[in-house]
Amino acid sequence: MIIAVFNQPSNDDFWSADIINHFGRLGEVKYFAENINGRFFSNLLEGLLNPLPQGGIWLFKICPVIIIFLLICAFVFLYRSVFPNLSREKIYFLALLFTVLHILNIRLLYEGLYWTFAVLSYQVAVILFCMAAGSVIRYYRAKSPYYLLIAVLCSFVLPGAVESIAGIYFIFLSLALAILVKKNFALKPIIFCIAANLAGIAVVLASKGNYVRIDYNSIAYKAGFLNAMFYSVRSIGFYSLFWLTIPSDLLAILILLPFIHDMWNAHKENIPAFIKNLNPVAVLFIAFCACLTIYFPQHYF
Repeated sequence: MIIAVFNQPSNDDFWSADIINHFGRLGEVKYFAENINGRFFSNLLEGLLNPLPQGGIWLFKICPVIIIFLLICAFVFLYRSVFPNLSREKIYFLALLFTVLHILNIRLLYEGLYWTFAVLSYQVAVILFCMAAGSVIRYYRAKSPYYLLIAVLCSFVLPGAVESIAGIYFIFLSLALAILVKKNFALKPIIFCIAANLAGIAVVLASKGNYVRIDYNSIAYKAGFLNAMFYSVRSIGFYSLFWLTIPSDLLAILILLPFIHDMWNAHKENIPAFIKNLNPVAVLFIAFCACLTIYFPQHYF
């Protein structure tokens, strides 16, 4: 937060400002959709909030601070949704711990937290993911239309923030649907969320800018299924090993182990039998496939 005081606009922040000067703020969104990518929500945020066309830089000073605060709030919302009986102190502890871990594990910190154009894509997507997943869970607990509305809206705009997290969220919705079918719960609400998510993905995929960028990137990068699979597996392996060698991550695991043990014992009667009986190899395979949804599309396209 202290470093944010010294933050400056860079790279695409100036590019966005130049486009705004030429085409207007909503025209910037249209320009990116036709020439760069289909991230309709993050492009809209950048177009509406960028103060550079008027010579201002205030957004670049406060954005990291606001994002850190919103990440903590989003994790609190998610964990209170998953663990409604957990004490408030433990929920705050979990949220703070995972916010710290999230920031420490950002691949390039200056891009992930201080480059505003990227922050409005990637960190906003993490916040939307927590809000969407938490609202789905809360709706089925409280049956409040308010939570269903949040879940449907977040499901739609999430792919428009950044496409790499849309696959993970779709897997979450699919698993939720399978559990709800097994427990004979009402399926309409989760189907609404799935439909909204697919609609958001469709808007992204329909944007002409994606294909312009694919054609441009194909000049420099060798495409193809096998190449994409190789680079995806390599990325998953590299970042898994990288994560396991960070001292702060190992410390967090040690802190969490007794906490997880207590949580399991306190709630094991409510945990579905199929989760208790999951094979560790199956869990790793599901996690691997989930990670593929992040890496494979970007390497393939």
